[in-house]
Amino acid sequence: MKRIAIIGPESTGKTVLTRSLAAYFGVPWVPEYAREYVENLDEHYTFEDVCKIAEHQIKTEEGFESNDVLPRVFFDTDLIITKVWFEFCFQKVPEFVTERLSKRFFDLYLLCEPDLPW
Repeated sequence: MKRIAIIGPESTGKTVLTRSLAAYFGVPWVPEYAREYVENLDEHYTFEDVCKIAEHQIKTEEGFESNDVLPRVFFDTDLIITKVWFEFCFQKVPEFVTERLSKRFFDLYLLCEPDLPW
């Protein structure tokens, strides 16, 4: 199985692209959990919140590690983006994030970039 991550800055069409590719190939896609998580908070997110988001991302990835039935799966973002979030907002990255990233889960990354003036 090929595991493909669609990454890039906000508002570059990652979700639309991820959903469209999955529909075209008739395979599942994994939505961005961070968006849902943060939208349901009553106050600003914390370091611990981002840790929970990272843990969820890892568990979701692990669910696809030994799947040899599907030809591919598309992920709307990945742990690299969460690592950047940790670095930018908190100037530190939990060891479990760095360790997971060293395992190279994805087979392919598609990087979106903004092509419209913001």
